[in-house]
Amino acid sequence: MQEINSEYDVLFKRISALYSEEKTAYNQSYTYDKNEENKAFKEVISKIININADIEICGEWIWIQKGAYEYRELLKEIGFYYASRKRAWYWHYGTYRRRSKREVSMAEIREKYGSTKVNHRTKQYVIS
Repeated sequence: MQEINSEYDVLFKRISALYSEEKTAYNQSYTYDKNEENKAFKEVISKIININADIEICGEWIWIQKGAYEYRELLKEIGFYYASRKRAWYWHYGTYRRRSKREVSMAEIREKYGSTKVNHRTKQYVIS
């Protein structure tokens, strides 16, 4: 039993070392200037703040849902992509690599990163 435990400890140390090296290499290859990200984020918000759609900020992502169809060309120009399963447009600074194949719902994203609504669609009433 002691031999098995010692072999396990040796293997665990090797795996831990590989994981930490891999994580360090990943972080170094995807680092970027936080000031650049903030600047880009502000630029995107200033371009979309006046559209008549639901705009939501979840972590470092911008999501635009209901009412965005008529603004789709503008959103494409700015760099938004359409998530068909969520029926929403999204923007994120830099490159993003998905870490799992599992589909994440908007409710899970809101729960994990928090959510802030920037503006809400305004309903237009016709008075007759």
